[in-house]
Formats: sequence, C-alpha cells, structure tokens
Amino acid sequence: MTVILIFIVGGFIFFRGDIWNPTTPEGIVRGSGRVFFAYLGFDVINCLAEETTEARRLVPRAIIVTIIICCIVYVLVAVAFVHLAPLASVNMNAPLATAFEARGATVLEFVVSLGAVGNTMTSVMSSMIVQPRIMLRMSSDGLLPRSVQNR
Repeated sequence: MTVILIFIVGGFIFFRGDIWNPTTPEGIVRGSGRVFFAYLGFDVINCLAEETTEARRLVPRAIIVTIIICCIVYVLVAVAFVHLAPLASVNMNAPLATAFEARGATVLEFVVSLGAVGNTMTSVMSSMIVQPRIMLRMSSDGLLPRSVQNR
C-alpha cells in the first residue's frame, strides 16, 4: 500500500492539466474491460470465512470495506497515472513504473518496480492460502474425489 501511495503522490506532483480531453465511447469500453480484472480477488475473503469467528457478521463487512478502499485507491491511481505521462510513451508491460521513467523520476520508477514484485508475491501467497480450502469445499460438494478431504 505504501508503494501505491507513493505512486499517487508522485502522479499529483507531476500534474498536467492538458490531458482532460473528451474521451470517445470506444476508449471507455476498452478501459472498462481492463478494469474488470482489477476487481478479481475478493472471493479470497469468502473462501477463508470458515477460519474466522463470527463469519456471518465479519465477512460481509470485510468485503464491503475492501471494495470501498480498492475503488478509492484505483481511482486515485488512475488519475495519477494519467497525469504522469502520455499513454504513447508508456510500456504496457510495466505501466506504472514506465510512467515515472517518462518523467525522469528513476528513483520512483525503481520503488514502484520493487513494489510490483512484492505485490506479486502477496498475490501468489494469498492464492496458496486459499487453494486448499477451495479444494476441500469442492470435495465435500462431490466435485472432487473424497480422498482430497483426508486431513
């Protein structure tokens, strides 16, 4: 989260007012398709509900709070990104880091790249935590062999 906040602050430091032009419907549709994938992963909260106390009360709250925080952060990152560099100068394989590169902020580029590696490890770790629980539930529902349930 710290790296994301650094990116947001950096984006607003390099503010450019000339980028707020009307957007075509085609651009909005293309961007919406990409944003869809950013909201995947909230199911991890549901999958770990059995591990919590008072799941009926805590899980819905956790999902709502997580979605609200993520929406706010995604909007701030998008606005900061738009202000950093023209889209044509950004490498889409590492867009946040190369946006700083286009502005000559190599230290911030390195920090964001390092943060991306750390976030990737966090995503892999959360998948590893959830996967056994998903397989156990699928086995108890009859979708996988009963041998998966051996504890």
